[in-house]
Amino acid sequence: MFVVMQLEDIWKKNEDYLFDEIFKTADKKDGRVVGVRHFTANTCTCKICQAHR
Repeated sequence: MFVVMQLEDIWKKNEDYLFDEIFKTADKKDGRVVGVRHFTANTCTCKICQAHR
């Protein structure tokens, strides 16, 4: 849970350089990120949602 909270803090503070370093290590399946999710509307265009589609 601690890691999730830290990642959320980094994302909300717009620390893109740090978020990108962590996000590139997220689990992937068939080229799609599955290890980090953003549960929101299907219209969201954030990095997390784009990588999951």
